[in-house]
Amino acid sequence: MNNKKLSDYRIKKIIECFCTDIEASKTALLLRLNRNTVNRYYGIFRKLIYDNQNREFHRMIGVVEI
Repeated sequence: MNNKKLSDYRIKKIIECFCTDIEASKTALLLRLNRNTVNRYYGIFRKLIYDNQNREFHRMIGVVEI
């Protein structure tokens, strides 16, 4: 996989494994990918989740009417 992008199918499978809480090393074995590639995608997913949660948190700060 020298500098080739992953297919949409493989990325969806990585997302599926991430969502079902399968470790990166096991995901790499299941999908026959390099563990570092899976770790990189897992890191990207974690950052996206963090950024989204951070935006939601800051959106909720302020005056809230009950």
